[in-house]
Amino acid sequence: MTGLTRYAVGAPWPHQLAGEGLQMLVTPDADWLSVTLVATARGLTRPEVRALTKGRIRVGIVPSPPLVHILLMADGIDLDAPYCIGLHQPASIDTIRRGAGHARSWAPTRRGALLLAVVDTHDRATRGLRMVSLSRDWWVALADGLDACGPVTPAGRDAAMGAAYCRWPDVTAMTAAATVVEVAGKI
Repeated sequence: MTGLTRYAVGAPWPHQLAGEGLQMLVTPDADWLSVTLVATARGLTRPEVRALTKGRIRVGIVPSPPLVHILLMADGIDLDAPYCIGLHQPASIDTIRRGAGHARSWAPTRRGALLLAVVDTHDRATRGLRMVSLSRDWWVALADGLDACGPVTPAGRDAAMGAAYCRWPDVTAMTAAATVVEVAGKI
């Protein structure tokens, strides 16, 4: 098992931020894939933080090799995170795929946990944390999406992102192309 990072509301976010929007962090173990979605914006309002930490959220997956877009939708908030497994080293790609692929062996009713962190880019403070559950189908769709993505250069990733945003200019358009979108459950 890998080392655990401790998060706390009010504490500085300990990882690099990729600007404003949504990013996905993955931590693979031998038999599991830990996923954290980080929703970021400058000057987050209380209603925005509440929508993400207490309100109904939906989480989706749009495969678009060499990317997998993760969608996050809450009351008035629509975000997506393009994730590119192909920029990792080959050994890391294999470990991530293996960890994600374990969902295929789960019982149909099993659910997996996902952490949502809400971070203000102004001061890097963690404004909210929420652990939710997603179905086996969601995790299998993630594993399938990651399996479909091969190695890619940074330029190839950038071109794929440009093409994806031309095809789907917003989260609403991406939602129509998603392999799965579901309401996140309680833990």
